[in-house]
Amino acid sequence: MLSIIVPVYKTKQYLNKCVSSLVAQTYRDTEIILVDDGSPDECGEMCDEWAKKDARIRVVHRENGGLSAARNSGLEVAKGEYIAFIDSDDYTDENMFLMLMNAVEANNADIAECAYIKVGESEKEQAQARNDAEKSEAVLCFNSEQAMEELICERNVHQVVWNKVYSKKALEGLIFREGKLNEDEFFTYRAVGNSKRVVSLKAQLYFYVQHENSIMSSGYSVRRLDAVEALKERMDYVEEKFPKLYNLAKASYLGSCMYAHQCLARNASVDSDKTHRNKLVKRVREEKADNSVIFLMGGKTPLFFVLFRIFPNFTSALRNRLGVGL
Repeated sequence: MLSIIVPVYKTKQYLNKCVSSLVAQTYRDTEIILVDDGSPDECGEMCDEWAKKDARIRVVHRENGGLSAARNSGLEVAKGEYIAFIDSDDYTDENMFLMLMNAVEANNADIAECAYIKVGESEKEQAQARNDAEKSEAVLCFNSEQAMEELICERNVHQVVWNKVYSKKALEGLIFREGKLNEDEFFTYRAVGNSKRVVSLKAQLYFYVQHENSIMSSGYSVRRLDAVEALKERMDYVEEKFPKLYNLAKASYLGSCMYAHQCLARNASVDSDKTHRNKLVKRVREEKADNSVIFLMGGKTPLFFVLFRIFPNFTSALRNRLGVGL
């Protein structure tokens, strides 16, 4: 069985489309766990109505604790040998889980992910997205170390959790870090590390809805520095478990420090005394990074990084002025 966990909070205008796409899946051996995270609107009642319509749907009502806490509540009650997470403001192609589970079984994989396509909120945009979606049957297969490299390089394995199916083995000992904005960044690399094999489908089967009131589309916040913390933890994890990839993970982490400093410089009001920027500079200067690490950053980033270590404020201002990284 596949357990599909859907945290629900203030998404009443999207919820029915999301759940309808899950109920319509051609892969039928599923349970759909709707986690009402103390939503103050009608979402809780809508979840209960869906449970009356389809016996595969279960509802968990809980006090508001955030996305990570809601996902963890779903994990606690999930009965399936495989787990998936879907955001309640998005929706899926009806064949998404059939194709992912077929790929898991054909390749003896612990994780399968599909590609996704960004869509607007209007019916016209969503109809166009369905027509434009990549329908390739190509499947890429990676061992654990290869998958970690793909993740670090942001190529064929991605840090988001909502386009994947996980075996229970891949999630052994894992929960979502509560109180973090970039919760997926803390989670996915460890799931990959627990896996023997990861497969990636080129088909775009997940529809990622873009709307103005999302957390990630709002103005810059120091909470986004959680991503830097996550990449530091990933670097330390990789050093222990995948030492051949350590320099690559370090390059990713240091590059994220420089980028975060640039973002804070562009949004100086959230760091008016430069406390967070100074901490980022300290992080960079504490890590030893020779040319073998710096050149892994790719493109013109190594040149900016060398300059950043000496003149961080000037470099961030220069990158912002040139539009680099924006």
